[in-house]
Amino acid sequence: MEEEKLDLTVISCMSVDDLVQILPKLGDRIALKLFVDEEIKKKQESQYQGKERKTKLIQSLCAKLGIVKTRHCHDTAPAEFQDKCISESSLKWRKRTMARHCNINAFKESRKVELGWIHNEKQVRTAKGGGTRKIELPRNSRKEEVLDKAKTH
Repeated sequence: MEEEKLDLTVISCMSVDDLVQILPKLGDRIALKLFVDEEIKKKQESQYQGKERKTKLIQSLCAKLGIVKTRHCHDTAPAEFQDKCISESSLKWRKRTMARHCNINAFKESRKVELGWIHNEKQVRTAKGGGTRKIELPRNSRKEEVLDKAKTH
């Protein structure tokens, strides 16, 4: 069979007349067909198990890291965030926060903003008393609120 370059897929596609030319005995033909069918079935199962194993590994890794990778976050989000999970009907809130569906960072009540000092359109460096400062603000604060906090901070 190696000389004629016949592999499993070719043998499975061959008709009975073609097999008679290669194997004259009926028992040999039946045994060959059974062997080929079993090998093809094993190959397909191993490919399926490989994909299944990969998805299980990815799911377990996401669970360890706390990553929610589904669209239905009410079922899979951590308990403290399930009530805040974005539904399709709450598009106003979703547009305002620019949060993706089930983005856990969007559920945080505050965010950190980094402020820099610019005087006469030039940045004041740290050596001269400038530099950047980090302040914590509520997530829904507007530009005016950020500026007020920066001036008083």
